[in-house]
Amino acid sequence: MTVTANRSSRQEEEIELDRKIERMGKRDIFGIPEIKNNPLSVILIKKFTKDEKLNTKEMIRTLYHFVNSKGIDEKLEFIFGIYDLDNDGLVSTKDLFEMIKILNKGILDDWKIQNIVDKTFAEIGEYKLSMSCEEFKKLVLKTTSNLKEMFGCKH
Repeated sequence: MTVTANRSSRQEEEIELDRKIERMGKRDIFGIPEIKNNPLSVILIKKFTKDEKLNTKEMIRTLYHFVNSKGIDEKLEFIFGIYDLDNDGLVSTKDLFEMIKILNKGILDDWKIQNIVDKTFAEIGEYKLSMSCEEFKKLVLKTTSNLKEMFGCKH
């Protein structure tokens, strides 16, 4: 009976946590200092907002999965989704330019950012205006040798 009571209690706690998460809004999310001070926060919030409503539950589940995933492919697919600013399934030169601009917080001039974008796309082997998720993963793995270690991935 104790096991059943503990399981029931845990389920009730999870249900209550789900309710609290669903009630969270953008203001609550941006009240967290780590999120407020992160330039990617606005992009993440946009990715999980539809019809002016933030899907907090889905955002937290996705972030939880990213953090707890041991596979490099899953982590890179998540990152690809962040870089795909227009949600068309590709990272375009425009997407990459905007991401670099957001992440460098005005340190680099636009022409320097464009130079980085051009060199990045040249690494694919043929100059294109967009890259697929597979091309993105190959490029990142090729140019960042310690990525698996940094993410704590096993494969």
